[in-house]
Amino acid sequence: MSAAEYDKEKLAPGLEERRFPSGKVVYASFVYADGQRFYKQWEGITRTEARRLHDQHRNEVKNEGARPNAAMTLGQLRDEAYTHYEQLAKLDGANGKKPPLALPALGNYRTAWAKRISPYRVGARSIDDLKLSDLDKRVVSKWLVWLAQQNVAPSTQNGTLSALRTVLRYGRDQGVIQGDPVGDVPVGQRPSQKAREEGIVFGVAELERIVEAAHSPRFNSVSEHGGNRPQAMLSNVIAILIYSGLRLSEVAGLRWSDVDMVGQVLTVSGQRARHRADEQASTKAPKVERGLRSFRMLPALYEALLAQLDHETEKKLGNPGDFVFTDFRGEPVRVDQIKSAFRRATRLAGLGEHGPQVARRSFATQVAHQNIPAVEAEAIMGHSAAVFDSNYAKKLREARQLEENLARLSSTGFGKAHIIHIHVDDEEVA
Repeated sequence: MSAAEYDKEKLAPGLEERRFPSGKVVYASFVYADGQRFYKQWEGITRTEARRLHDQHRNEVKNEGARPNAAMTLGQLRDEAYTHYEQLAKLDGANGKKPPLALPALGNYRTAWAKRISPYRVGARSIDDLKLSDLDKRVVSKWLVWLAQQNVAPSTQNGTLSALRTVLRYGRDQGVIQGDPVGDVPVGQRPSQKAREEGIVFGVAELERIVEAAHSPRFNSVSEHGGNRPQAMLSNVIAILIYSGLRLSEVAGLRWSDVDMVGQVLTVSGQRARHRADEQASTKAPKVERGLRSFRMLPALYEALLAQLDHETEKKLGNPGDFVFTDFRGEPVRVDQIKSAFRRATRLAGLGEHGPQVARRSFATQVAHQNIPAVEAEAIMGHSAAVFDSNYAKKLREARQLEENLARLSSTGFGKAHIIHIHVDDEEVA
């Protein structure tokens, strides 16, 4: 972030207080030794504490001396960074620092690094063996080109790039690397990702049309090779996506052991990994801790699950360990098959083709309209109360405020049609 985006005040040699427009205050500490800069920053503390930490930082550098960053390799920095972030995540903020990665995300980053970064060769050696002093824009640009040629999705490219940037950020914080070789790469050379659908929210009537379309004869009449295609058997999954607000991967990973039909409570304990040709789909734990949650079902959700249980029972399935949604072979339905079925249902409903994300967004909007407390909404949606408030509740409050302002202005006569007469060179103009 550029200095133009915050106000700064020098508190001591090498110590700055940076005040951002949002109200956030960050203390930046710069210590120089042997021609190297060692940088640390803190927030959520007082000036007195910042001065104490700055002095401590300066003493640490003085006692330990400058680190041989020119000799350190990218692989060594990665191992050190992962160890550091893993310790922070386990401390859970007990030391006043917030880790940028949760442990599940750290595991994903390790996998991404092993599959998409380490195999890249710089000359005759792996990029992991490259010295940090040799890691520059040229190397990163060539790696990005190589990554794009591996036939992986743009989202996977971005995830791998995030792993690299996280490690480099740690290196800058510790003063073992200067600058940002990724940031130096022009934006046009970085992987792009298709933007999510923005602003598409369906109302209750439109959502019910999608459910009706999913149960229509036309939706269920598709056949292939003498047997039903998966979407012809997924009428109930459409209703469950719409009435639960679950993520696509959470619905695909749902097992009957997660469904309490007596207490009418649904538990989310896992998600189904996306299916790709070169990767076997598998069930894994939720990405974040709040992904593991339970909530009471809406009547429509309960009825849809009841119908799905009858459907599975006819196939001699529906046991606690079985998946809720299976194909005609009895195998768990893939994520891409559910996505295809949802798009078919929205098209048949006359609403165009939309992915399952629109169902989650529309459900969250309805939750906000019902004025459900943010903490309860967090349990239902599986993301933080702050995210729910900023993405849904805040927008609803702003929309209602605009309506109230317009009604108040209209009541005063402002905005009503009036003919205003002005005179220009003694000629009246209306």
